[in-house]
Amino acid sequence: MKFTADGEWRGSDGCNDESGRWITAASGTLLTTARGTTLMFCADSVSIGGWLVTARRAGLDGRTLVLLDAQGTETGRLLPAN
Repeated sequence: MKFTADGEWRGSDGCNDESGRWITAASGTLLTTARGTTLMFCADSVSIGGWLVTARRAGLDGRTLVLLDAQGTETGRLLPAN
C-alpha cells in the first residue's frame, strides 16, 4: 500500500490492483474513496482497499497505521514499507 502526498493511494490484495483517493483531518478523521477494480480470486488475498473504504478514523501505533471503522473497531493495520 502506498499513500502519496497528493491524496492518492495504491495497493494490491495479491491478485487485484486497488487505488483511490484519501484525505484526513488533524483529529484523525479519515475519508477514502476507491476506484473500480477487477475481482480475481486469490486464496490468500486481503482486501486492504476494503479496510480503507470502511475506515472512518486513522492513527498511529508506533510506526503502524491503525484503521478504525465508525464504531471504533479496528479494521486493519498497515506497516511502513521501509
